[in-house]
Order: sequence, then structure tokens, then C-alpha cells
Amino acid sequence: MVIGNDALKVTLKSAGAEMTSINYRGIEYLWNGDKKYWGRHAPILFPIVGRLKDNKTVIEGKEYEMSQHGFARDCDFQLNLATSTMACYRLKYNEETLKKYPYRFELSITYEVMENSVKVTYQVKNKDDKTMFFSIGGHPAFRWPLLESEKFEDYVIEFSEKETANRISVEDGYVYETEDLLLKDEDTISLSKKVFDIDTFIFHHLNSKSVTFKSKKSEKAVILHFEGFPYLGIWSRKDEAEFLCLEPWFGIADRKETNGIFEEKPGINRLEPKASFECSYKIELQ
Repeated sequence: MVIGNDALKVTLKSAGAEMTSINYRGIEYLWNGDKKYWGRHAPILFPIVGRLKDNKTVIEGKEYEMSQHGFARDCDFQLNLATSTMACYRLKYNEETLKKYPYRFELSITYEVMENSVKVTYQVKNKDDKTMFFSIGGHPAFRWPLLESEKFEDYVIEFSEKETANRISVEDGYVYETEDLLLKDEDTISLSKKVFDIDTFIFHHLNSKSVTFKSKKSEKAVILHFEGFPYLGIWSRKDEAEFLCLEPWFGIADRKETNGIFEEKPGINRLEPKASFECSYKIELQ
């Protein structure tokens, strides 16, 4: 389905409750999902972010298996509510999810178009009578470059505040801390494909509440507002795939030395019985 206004159109699908197009004033901002490189557009990461060690974890003394980023992105959501500018999708626990994740949950994803922005809201409800543990995050992939006349090197990432921050790196799907200060009282990262020789890089507890992916040669830009999210992942492939992901996360992948106990994962979230959790991020187009 399509929601939007005269300037901004957002296309959504029930499979994974995923955005498949963000078209602003005739320019497509979202990656096309070319399976040659990466066949997704903006998947929802739930109930894990990243990879579990050996794709396994222990919950309440029992071993469960989940693939990278969890199962929500591969589930069919129900369209729960829709208007011309808003759509809400819902996924409830079922026999298949309980085999992988033994919690009774309800996950709602709401998309709302406002002028030149789309707001994405995640709501997690614990429908169980026990404490629930989970991670959740966004994975929107934007076209890079946004205009055919531009090159990868014509773009930068600009933080809303000057940052001094180590990067958390990813190797073979596992995260590890580094002493590498990627930002040293700086607010800008110059982009090229070489930057992603290290795969994903992740920031934890930034001062910035937004980050801008923008061209140095045109006025085109994507501003991701991620206030409240403890982690921000930035990823592209090091080949010629023409996308860049800006990923706000409540959670993170396992370390190699993990003990495998789900509730002790770094970045895991705790939700009491019958309680709910909500967070949102906003994509602003220029």
C-alpha cells in the first residue's frame, strides 16, 4: 500500500511490514532491494539485533535457534489500521514464533507521513505472565548516491553534535570493542567504499540526536532522527552496491566470548508482564 502527500509517497508491504519505496518530489531515496547485493529495503530487527553466537541462545534454561536479526522481517504482518498518511501493522506470537522465542508478544509497526518526513514507531507488548527480554531496531537502506550524476565519494555523514567516539566493529557477525577513535571531536565522516572494509561500524551513546547523510554536490540529504536509541549502526557493502544503511538500535549482536544466556546479552531490553515498550525514529528528506 501507499501512504503520503503530494510531495512524499511511502510504499509498504505486509511481508515484514517493510517500506519498499520512499519517493520525495520525484526522487527515490530508498534502496531498490537488488538481490544481487542485498534483497531487502528497510527490515525490522526483532527480537534480536545482529547475530547470536552459532545462531543459538539459552532462554529459561532451554536452547533456541534464531537467524541473524530475528524472525520478524520474514513474517507476514496484519494491516491493523490505515489512512491516507498512516499505516499500522501488527504481528502476534504464534506456534512458529514460540518455537524460536518462548514469549507471548505483540509487535506493532506504525508509519506516519508528515510533510517531508516519515515517522516509524515500534511498540512491543508483553502479553505473557513472565518477564520478556528482547531487542529491536531499524535497518533502512538509502540509495547511495541519490543522484545518478554523483559518486560514492561525493557524500558525507554529519552528526548533529561534535563527537569523540570509539567504534564498535563487526567481524564474522560478532561485535568487538576497539580503541579506534573514529570521531575525535568531529561531526563528519567522509564516505567512500573503503570506509566499509571493516563491515558495519556501530556507535554507542552518542551525544547526537540526529545524523545526516548528504551530498557535497547537491542539496539532497537524508536526516535520521534517532533520539533515545542507544546504538546507531552504519553499514554498506564494500563492493559496488549502491546503498547505505543508517540503523537505530535497541540491542546489539553477540560477542564471541558470550555465555549465550539471552537475558544477559549486552543491550538487551527487559519488559515486565503485561507492560509495553515504545520507541520511534524519523526519516527526513531534503
